Amino acid sequence: MYSLKDNKSLSKFHFSIRIFLYDFFVCFFFISADYFLAPTEGTHANLTVSSLAGWKECYRSTYNIPFDFSVLKKTCNASRLLVACRPVNNKKILTLAAIGQYEDVLHPCLPKQCKINGKSKKKSKKLACSSDYQCITQAKRGVGWYNANNQTWGFVRGSLSFVVNPCDGSDLDSNYRLCWTSQTVAQKGAAGDRCGNEINLQNSTKWERLIYKIV
Repeated sequence: MYSLKDNKSLSKFHFSIRIFLYDFFVCFFFISADYFLAPTEGTHANLTVSSLAGWKECYRSTYNIPFDFSVLKKTCNASRLLVACRPVNNKKILTLAAIGQYEDVLHPCLPKQCKINGKSKKKSKKLACSSDYQCITQAKRGVGWYNANNQTWGFVRGSLSFVVNPCDGSDLDSNYRLCWTSQTVAQKGAAGDRCGNEINLQNSTKWERLIYKIV
């Protein structure tokens, strides 16, 4: 004979099934992309390539080849990027890497300053102008990105203020500083490209640049 107790047990069973199906639906259809991504943010020293998940390599070149900014709009155009460097003879470890949203990785440096009689003037004026760019990074998830007029590009750890001419040559927190220069800078004969503590790599065939994009 069917009892009230049996009816309550059946109701609890149906309720449990509904909760299970709801949790499954939420997890399957609304799961964050970060769930399948590793790492998801920050700067990283000696990051193993085998630990990467959800990333696809979209750019690689040795440091003696000036960086081509058009890569960021073509093969590496994605919502999030992982930018890294390493020696060419060590394919298992990224010496230095950082992750950023596409709109953050091109954070502009302040324009060159032109002065006369100690007062700043507009760049359009024909005045004596500094060759330096003043970069003030705004840390996004632990990374301070900078872009000096599509001629110099890189990152530091956190929010910092520094000068690039044409690259970042600071020794402060040097393990976490990356700087790449374009063809325009290379033609002038002075670049200063770096990968952490390794500096003046602009003519090196022993170090390489890498960019990964989110899959």
